[in-house]
Amino acid sequence: MKIETLLPAATAETLSEYAAWVRHCADMPLEEAITKTIDFALREIFRRDRLWRDERRIPDQKSSAAKATSSPTLPPPAGTPRDPRPS
Repeated sequence: MKIETLLPAATAETLSEYAAWVRHCADMPLEEAITKTIDFALREIFRRDRLWRDERRIPDQKSSAAKATSSPTLPPPAGTPRDPRPS
């Protein structure tokens, strides 16, 4: 699905810089890096927004994960760059 939106100049610049970093780390075309960056960022916002989740009655993944003690840890979504900086 294609959605067009306006961003403040500073945000657009930061997105461009970050997507260039993703492109470098994941060796993918810049357009794909931008799409995956935005997708990942929005999914994280939706996942972490407790008020929105409560209003929509979406179960908290942390509570669900705590109940399922034998659940394996899922890897990050495909194309999600790993931070190359040392921990």
